[in-house]
Amino acid sequence: MNDKKGSRAKIVVIVATAILVLMFMLPVMVSAQSEININEIMYNPSTDQGDDSDMEWIELYNNDTEAINISDWTIDNNPISDNVMQPGDYVVLARNKTAFEDYYGALPCSVVDVTFVLANSGDTIVLCNSSGSEVDNVTYNTSWGADGNGRTLELNATGGWEESLVDGGTPCQRNSVLGTPPQVTNASANPPVIVVNTDITELRVDAAGIEGPIDVVTVDLSPIGGNASTVMFNIGNYTQDNVSWTMYNYTTNASVVGTFNLTVNATDINGNYNDTVSITLDVKKTVIHFPTFLAMSYISNISFDANTPGNVGKNATTEQFTSTEEIDNETYYIVNTTKPVGSTKMYAGVDVANEDLTMKRRVREREPGVEVANLTFNPAFVSRDFPLWVGKNWTTTTNVTGMLVNGTGAVILIDTIAVVSGAVTDEVNITVPYGTIHCLVVEVNVNLQNPPKSFLTRYWMGYDETSEMLIIPKSQRYSNGNLREELELMEIVAP
Repeated sequence: MNDKKGSRAKIVVIVATAILVLMFMLPVMVSAQSEININEIMYNPSTDQGDDSDMEWIELYNNDTEAINISDWTIDNNPISDNVMQPGDYVVLARNKTAFEDYYGALPCSVVDVTFVLANSGDTIVLCNSSGSEVDNVTYNTSWGADGNGRTLELNATGGWEESLVDGGTPCQRNSVLGTPPQVTNASANPPVIVVNTDITELRVDAAGIEGPIDVVTVDLSPIGGNASTVMFNIGNYTQDNVSWTMYNYTTNASVVGTFNLTVNATDINGNYNDTVSITLDVKKTVIHFPTFLAMSYISNISFDANTPGNVGKNATTEQFTSTEEIDNETYYIVNTTKPVGSTKMYAGVDVANEDLTMKRRVREREPGVEVANLTFNPAFVSRDFPLWVGKNWTTTTNVTGMLVNGTGAVILIDTIAVVSGAVTDEVNITVPYGTIHCLVVEVNVNLQNPPKSFLTRYWMGYDETSEMLIIPKSQRYSNGNLREELELMEIVAP
């Protein structure tokens, strides 16, 4: 009996020892208290990388949909400095930040110095939050790999650990042991610029699973006031040149002003995901889109005329886009402003593809048949780059030929380079005889190099959503910084 009891005791000891060994070899799983995970471990760097004291590091990953402040958290009872991890953020905890950055160079995540030691033979790493509660832990050993060969231990898609597939591991990047992520391309917003709380835009991406079909595609709309995991809709499957993909979309508005990169997450049925692609969207207080209706006539009051003071208080008529002329075998629209004395004729192009209005030629007459300016721009410069919003600007360089008449009446021949700069400088309500109109202030400045001379035109531009008509209630013309002309809208007449 005693022998049998002794045998049983030996068996119990052997089994218990085996269980302990297995427990030591397997990662310890804890109930989730936060979505901050220990994600990658460099516990035994190679001799080529440096000493353990310099090159040991631990990577954390925020798998939550919200930002998490890890200030006053600890790793193995060692404090972590202030750091807020946004959704999808990585943070590297390095024993020697300077040595780490010398080896890896600039990386797209925070690297912080933390005092810790990782045993080469195996160890347990414990991550605790600021209240001391355990958030995550990992018990590793050399049988998992990454034992002095220059590689790291990486968390895989099932929650286990594997040796990294690349030398040096993947600090601040998606782990190499995860499956091949889906391919996400052609991320776009149409239109890419919208008015806050008013316009809507269609967000689109193409997604293709590599290791399995796409399960779900989501877009993070929390920056613009929406849901962080908004599911996009499957709107069609396509195949071309033996490549297949699916198009996804979602239509939304925005309740916040700003420029946003809306992160897309495409996940296949195996759990592989791609969250490296984002859709850029600009949300503005006011946007003037490319007008669909341009042809009209304005009647304006001449409130200032430096060249002909006798015009002040009288009317000017502007016929806009009502006729065309050919220049160098190209068709241009005419914008013709006539005053009691003097006129200005501009030759404008309409670039529908780029949503631009361009200027090819400007002719100003003191009286019929007597030109004081005749300038041709090659190429035509962009005078209005739609859509327009406060802060929008553009620049064009062009060659200018023609003539100017100076203050003494002498004719100056022009053949020079001009830099043309356009900008939307303000957003105001302006009152003119026509009424009060909400406008963007658009400035177009033409700077000639030789002779050095500048021509600035300032437009107050509004847009009638009902008629889809662009309205210019006020305009000013400057020469070398001096106001030369000001017109205020009185009436719009059908062409």
